[in-house]
Amino acid sequence: MRHDPVRSAKLKELAISADIFNAINGGMSAPVIQMKENEDYYLLSVKVPGVKSSSLKTEIQNGQLFVFHILPLPGNPSIITPYFVKVLKIPEDAITDEMVVEEIDQGVRLVIPKEQS
Repeated sequence: MRHDPVRSAKLKELAISADIFNAINGGMSAPVIQMKENEDYYLLSVKVPGVKSSSLKTEIQNGQLFVFHILPLPGNPSIITPYFVKVLKIPEDAITDEMVVEEIDQGVRLVIPKEQS
């Protein structure tokens, strides 16, 4: 079977729509997490289909990185609660005070410098 770019684009659009519909109806798509490392820094990207990148938050506490977004409590939208996407252990040589967080399509990218030995 030949590759049909129009059909591929429509299937991708359908999959994204299903993720958004799932999230709206109370479900949550699995986050896609990638971590790369070089000698100078760690590069972590977290994408959550159906969640705006501007809604994702990050926080570091006790050597752990928390990635979450805020949701209104069902039945009482004046109360908000965090929905944790992922909790990751931060490597000991990471300089978390210099972490840079950037918004990317449906997610965030974190650049965390490493201590130089």
